[in-house]
Amino acid sequence: MVPPFANSLTTTFVNGCLVVTFPGDLAGCFDEARQASLKGVSASAARAAVFELSAVLFLDRVEFDALRALAGMLALLGARVVWVGLRPGVVAWLVRAEVNLEGLEFERDL
Repeated sequence: MVPPFANSLTTTFVNGCLVVTFPGDLAGCFDEARQASLKGVSASAARAAVFELSAVLFLDRVEFDALRALAGMLALLGARVVWVGLRPGVVAWLVRAEVNLEGLEFERDL
């Protein structure tokens, strides 16, 4: 059974960090993610933002570039951005596609 939050973007504050939980299908969620993340970090002065991506089964270059751009925006606001929960298939694609991972921070889980 798929948890109800797996199909929607959610944001949560934990210990001064904004956790952005992305849905399994990223298509169409970037405007909401950008608005919620920028507002959340600027309003709370969050020290960090976590991109929780464990529901994401597939990531294409356009989606990766959008996530990377959002991470850059949050970094400009002073938040350390950590990508968490990437699935093995997504990791394999990132390596095979030779996307630029420089400057990005990844962790296996929260």
